[in-house]
Amino acid sequence: MTNPAVFLDLKEMPNGYGFFYGTAHIGEKRYRIDIMPSVEDAKRLGITISYNDIAEEKRWVIFVDGERKTVVRDFEAAKQFIVDNAHLW
Repeated sequence: MTNPAVFLDLKEMPNGYGFFYGTAHIGEKRYRIDIMPSVEDAKRLGITISYNDIAEEKRWVIFVDGERKTVVRDFEAAKQFIVDNAHLW
């Protein structure tokens, strides 16, 4: 069985809290996506993270509709996780 198509619409720049954000669209369903870069990558990119208590040193944190889903190694892996798993939400 094939998973439904996912359209991922992420902003190119992070918001004021340091999250890359946007929406995942699956048919009529919409999910708010927030991706927090690792502390290491945020420093490299010049991004200030406002929520240091949930940031991870070397892993990116993915939130869907405010719920923490997983951590991944980088931004590309975050996008892939969303596309691969959005049909499960």
